[in-house]
Amino acid sequence: GICRNLSTGGLFIQMQEPLPKGTEIYLELKLESINQTIHAEGVVVWVRPSMPDPNFPSGIGLRFTAISDEALQLIRSVVDGLPGK
Repeated sequence: GICRNLSTGGLFIQMQEPLPKGTEIYLELKLESINQTIHAEGVVVWVRPSMPDPNFPSGIGLRFTAISDEALQLIRSVVDGLPGK
């Protein structure tokens, strides 16, 4: 899937066939803007099915359940560097 929204609490992953709510996953996330990859575990907390409006892509809301302090710091550096902050 493709990360469309990222925070220190979790992320939205756009995917054609969303995973069911409650699914636990291991995640490898490439932070291209800082050329780093983080590893975390999470659980699907909500699902957005396919919709006709392209502004609302199908995917999952994932909450981190296990993530290192170092990975959280990397996420903060990416989020703080986004335009509009």
